[in-house]
Amino acid sequence: MKTIAKNIVKGHKLILILFTLLAVAGAVLMFQVNVNSDMTQYLPKSSPAKQGIAILNEEFSPASTFTLMFEGLADDRKQAAKEEIQGVDGVLTVAYDDTERYNSGDYTLYEITVGAAASTDAAKAIVSDVKALFSGVTIAVAGDAAGNTVIDSIMTLLIVAGALLMLILFFMCSSWLEPFLFLITIGIAILINMGSNIIFGSVSEITYSIASILQVCLSIDYSVMLLSRYRQEKEKGGTKYQAMRRALHTGMTSISGSSITTIAGMLALTLMSFTIGMDLGLVLAKGVLISLICILTVLPALVLIFDEALDKTLKKAFLPKMTKVGAFEHKGRYAILAVFVLLLAGSFFLRNGVDITYSMSNYYEVNKHFNISNPIIVIYDNGDEDAIAPELRALQEDARIDSVDSYATTMEKEYTASEFAELTGINAMMAGQLFSAYGADSVPLNDLLEYIQSAVAANPMYSAYFPEDAMAQLTSAADAFVGEAHSRAVLDTHLPEEGGETFALIDTVKEALDEADVSYILVGNSAIAYEMNESFPAEMNRITILIVVAIFLIVALVFRKLTVPLILTLIIQCAVWVTMGTSYLQGVSMYYLPLLIVQCLLLGAMVDYGILYADYYHKLRATHDKKTSVILALRNSIHTILTSGLVLVTVTAGIGFVLIHAEPAIAEILFTISKGAAIAILLIVFVLPGTLAALDRDPEPLPEPEKKNEGEKTGDA
Repeated sequence: MKTIAKNIVKGHKLILILFTLLAVAGAVLMFQVNVNSDMTQYLPKSSPAKQGIAILNEEFSPASTFTLMFEGLADDRKQAAKEEIQGVDGVLTVAYDDTERYNSGDYTLYEITVGAAASTDAAKAIVSDVKALFSGVTIAVAGDAAGNTVIDSIMTLLIVAGALLMLILFFMCSSWLEPFLFLITIGIAILINMGSNIIFGSVSEITYSIASILQVCLSIDYSVMLLSRYRQEKEKGGTKYQAMRRALHTGMTSISGSSITTIAGMLALTLMSFTIGMDLGLVLAKGVLISLICILTVLPALVLIFDEALDKTLKKAFLPKMTKVGAFEHKGRYAILAVFVLLLAGSFFLRNGVDITYSMSNYYEVNKHFNISNPIIVIYDNGDEDAIAPELRALQEDARIDSVDSYATTMEKEYTASEFAELTGINAMMAGQLFSAYGADSVPLNDLLEYIQSAVAANPMYSAYFPEDAMAQLTSAADAFVGEAHSRAVLDTHLPEEGGETFALIDTVKEALDEADVSYILVGNSAIAYEMNESFPAEMNRITILIVVAIFLIVALVFRKLTVPLILTLIIQCAVWVTMGTSYLQGVSMYYLPLLIVQCLLLGAMVDYGILYADYYHKLRATHDKKTSVILALRNSIHTILTSGLVLVTVTAGIGFVLIHAEPAIAEILFTISKGAAIAILLIVFVLPGTLAALDRDPEPLPEPEKKNEGEKTGDA
């Protein structure tokens, strides 16, 4: 370590130039990183829904949907708006009428289908073209076609995050210049991390959106720790170079050790079968590692260059004494221990009642006013049409299903002359003559179309009566249901994307299709949520156990005893359960992704604060009593805990508020992280000290013998 520290100090200017060049390269490369918008690509390989999506993309024309909701749209503009949307290139259909299905109070809804796959650039372009028609009007957009729009505002989010970070650092740091040095160091680390994501081929939009923000929050404490160590070494004397060498030598091991738990927590995300965890975990773990390297190289270089300026810009930092808090925690340590045990047990039971969700539909504004169309798609082999057709027709009678569109229910459905005239828009009299010529009162649509093509359309005298566009749509209708090897049926519902009623319907559909004794796959947002509901709770428990064991072992290696790692892991796990429990008490559901991120992030990152306090406490106990050790350990650790903790809580919450309307999915992740971090900090500051003191069985150190004065030494009194 001495050699490394010496070389860093010796070559600090060269290091700064090198990392500046790497940051520039990262800034260029970050725009070359492929950002994946399609969350279905992160489904497990074994997922039936993922296999079904692959079949749809391969054998059927691409299509996706989105909703457009207006607030305050005048009645005389509603039909015209539909026609304007329909005229946009790429829009296939626009569903709207004057019923309550599309009109609710002051809100108007349009359900739009576009000829491009979900979340692709083509689909987003069509959505943008539609939105451009109504600039200056209050609208809300949601749906698969729209994808994630936060990526367009990534620079704005970084500016907001930077402003919040600086505000906290100005309040907490002891120099006006410190925050700028921290920001430059972390900024370089972020650019390198974002640019180096090119090695992964692609990253998800969620990862691309929040990784930089979390990288700042997770690594700022390393900067605080190093600069604090440098100031301590400067007070011992010597040049600034000698002080920095000593600071790096003594601090490198502890700072690197703190990062291990954070990196381990991030890597735990890679254990998810839903590979968004792999995507997010690798990027964050890499980001923390790059931040650590920059803090141990770039920050020392900046500090050495601006050392005099740091001294000239000194100011009073916020530093609570913690004397009364520490004394109170020591006095009430057994009560605190009892409260902690009750809180741990209570939060464990409360977390079991939390409703975990797997889609973000409930968070979008449009879902608060309308029941959006929610199709469930059934995919099956072409050769199984006759076997599955009776079950599909039977499902049409289910009140929860609005319609069943398939080859059997559409192309094999028998139409009367009047129904066919309404379907195609031809003259009712001509339709009657057509059916008379065919010789039947009702005819399956596919048979009738074949008759028209072979016996009628060839005759110019009759073909003029058939609208060309309507007949073209009908003759190509079979392509919508039958692919090269597979067929599909669309069960249209207006149930929520997930929940008891929706999952019950899926169970009914599965039971009905099982009766046909054919292979089939269910696809759609509800089908994906159903799959995840079946597997995620067990996966969550497995990952929780693995990350708890990993963090326990890491902390045990640091302290060489079992009590401290047990208390620390239970404290942080309690924070996770309390976070879940508060959602249960509020009666709100929790999106699965922030829940999993919080589990890994808190155990990986917040345990560092516990380690920091516990390390101070146990070192102080060698020479001080419990009460003094509690007070001094709190005093020594509170600045780092509050600085880093406030950054994590405030920055994530602030960005969450910025995104709450535009991207509620991302906002929910950030809000959950903020809430979980705040709870963890409160437990570390107000519960951990008392709990450690209550379980401390080490003997009190013997008081130092009083020194005798000169008179006592000689016997002269």
